[in-house]
Amino acid sequence: MKGLSAFSWLGCEHLYLDQPGTTKLDDVVIGRYGGCTDAGACKNEDGALVWRNAHQGWVFAVLLDAHAGSDSAAAVLTLIEETREDLVRDLALPVEKTFSSLQDHLLGAFSAPSFLNKCRSLEGETACLICAQKGKYLWWLSVGDCVLYLLHPELAALGQYALNQRQFFEWIGRVNTFAGSAPSFTVGMRLRGGPNHIVMLTDGVLEFGNRPFETPNVLAEVVSSHAPSYEKAVQKLLDEVHKGGGRDSATVICWGCNNTESVAYPSG
Repeated sequence: MKGLSAFSWLGCEHLYLDQPGTTKLDDVVIGRYGGCTDAGACKNEDGALVWRNAHQGWVFAVLLDAHAGSDSAAAVLTLIEETREDLVRDLALPVEKTFSSLQDHLLGAFSAPSFLNKCRSLEGETACLICAQKGKYLWWLSVGDCVLYLLHPELAALGQYALNQRQFFEWIGRVNTFAGSAPSFTVGMRLRGGPNHIVMLTDGVLEFGNRPFETPNVLAEVVSSHAPSYEKAVQKLLDEVHKGGGRDSATVICWGCNNTESVAYPSG
């Protein structure tokens, strides 16, 4: 597909134990850390996928945090790849059509009888956070407890950092939100004018030591102070997890968007 750059990773393939590391896909940074072995870390069940088309001006990213094995994360990544043609076509549409079409295709794929049947034979479940940014819009679909942050000074001044709230007891896999009569998930869309820093992360970035990054302005300060060098920002976050003896896997996807289009302000 012309102009498309792609990245995909499963933690079980490369654990990153004791070795926080970053990689770039064009201007999108992916950070991976499997945990501190001295604290008992011995596996990595996270996963990530990023597609980038700079010519068409969009980013599509998937972040996964599985438990009881990597089966569920692998199944979701496989499903996304199988749906790639439809999703990339959606992302090429005008923005007024992109996100509704994208949501329809993703929900249809997750609810398909063939996928639900496959999930019944899996070991474990995964949280799943999917984001698409195009133009002045950032859209997301979240199942579970991965977190999406939109870091912007106007929002920070009002105490707003995270776009979604961590939801517990909500997964895709053997126990599956899409297997019920009405699935449980969160969707939304935001972006502000000027420079925006977009951060997706698994809970290993939050749950270590004295949990400094559960205070979102602390996390925002690390990212904002290093931007636009997101590699340095993500490396700093993961180095802190390592120094704090983080046991859980920690994965971060981060990029920036300088929105020059008009945005809403109050009339008064």
